[in-house]
Amino acid sequence: MMKEHTFAWIARTLGLTAPGEGVVCGMEIDSRKVRSGQLFFALKGKQVDGHTFLKEVAFKGAVGAVVDRTYHGEDFGLPLFRVDDVAKALQMLAKREAEERRAPIIAVTGSVGKTTTKEFLAHLLQEKFCLMKTPGNFNSQVTTPLCILNAKANIELFVIEMGMTGPGEIAKLVEMATPQLSLITRVGAAHVGGFTDGVEGIAKAKAEIFSHPKTQFGLYNATNAQFKVLNDTGACKKLTFVYEKLSSEPADFVLRNQGEKFVIEAEGKRTAPFSLPFQATHLCEDFIASAAAARLLGMEWEEIFAAAQTLTPFKSRFERVERAGVVFINDAYNANPVSMRAAFANLPNRVEKGRRIAVLGAMADLGAESEKYHREIGEEASKLFDHLLCCTEECLPMVEIFTKVGLPVEYFPDVQSMRARLFQLAQPQDVVLIKGRNTAKLWQILEGL
Repeated sequence: MMKEHTFAWIARTLGLTAPGEGVVCGMEIDSRKVRSGQLFFALKGKQVDGHTFLKEVAFKGAVGAVVDRTYHGEDFGLPLFRVDDVAKALQMLAKREAEERRAPIIAVTGSVGKTTTKEFLAHLLQEKFCLMKTPGNFNSQVTTPLCILNAKANIELFVIEMGMTGPGEIAKLVEMATPQLSLITRVGAAHVGGFTDGVEGIAKAKAEIFSHPKTQFGLYNATNAQFKVLNDTGACKKLTFVYEKLSSEPADFVLRNQGEKFVIEAEGKRTAPFSLPFQATHLCEDFIASAAAARLLGMEWEEIFAAAQTLTPFKSRFERVERAGVVFINDAYNANPVSMRAAFANLPNRVEKGRRIAVLGAMADLGAESEKYHREIGEEASKLFDHLLCCTEECLPMVEIFTKVGLPVEYFPDVQSMRARLFQLAQPQDVVLIKGRNTAKLWQILEGL
């Protein structure tokens, strides 16, 4: 059952006088999702203003709304909480909620693998704890607090993904939802366009997840060892993890191959061999991250390995789909240079006369370095793929490279025309990688299959 909040509790937290008596059964920032009994937060975005949807949410049964103090329009019968900053009000409520619940918070961030690691960790822990995990990529300044406020009443543990596009954003999240354990996956050139100091700046921003004095453990990928800021930030105990196939860096938790099985070296010992339901190196890296965190939270290795047998990649993250003899690797959730290379490195082997077809969209938030990174990825793709289909102008350097080396390449103005061509082109035994930034919507290619 979802925890209820009274108007009095909301007003007291925000330093307001309650606009009447009432009880809130959930909170929402998207007018399209509002249900009866919920409180609506009228956020102002770049393209839409939540205040224009007050009539709609009132019709849907909202019991109140948090609005900007400067709003002078109709209330449509809704009790209004008037505040200086609607987003900040949402965060203030979430902070108090987290403090009152006192349930441990596990926070996950990183440039690549953070959502899959968060999903893996929640899967491992769910047999031992009644937990809440942030759904999908709900990791922003407004979606993270919303998840905390809408958690069920009996939650014992929060597993929260924390994202950022610039400095200071993760610091705000950890102040609102203070982690007991913070985890950083691999750091790379994701959102690098927002940082004048490049990947070093990204590492510094990610390290903010270790900054709160109440955080007890900081866990990070040993491949990030060159970023001294990760070890220097915060007073928490720092531990590292690594997968041997991706790095020879020493670490506190090391995943090693033993034939077709795996072992983990940790705490001065080696575990018994165990199996995983995948072999892709980036998924193995996400597993050792989640396994290390679960161990620090008190799980036995045997419990972890048993739960690991039913791990599956998160939707649109290296998800394997087979149709009519064609193997589609749906990795369309997002893309940056690190995740592109990981996808390339884990492509299925060729089958007889089958081809490898790349269906690529642009990588996100690379700023002035965008052309350079797209050209580099294009060069690597030309050594692995037999045919390239792509869309978005940022991919044009890839088109140039494939053309230069004499490989077939086709550029499309939109996803739907590219989809039609792909299903005309793909034949049994072909392997098709679909990957690009989320806003490219390449996941639409497999809809309806």
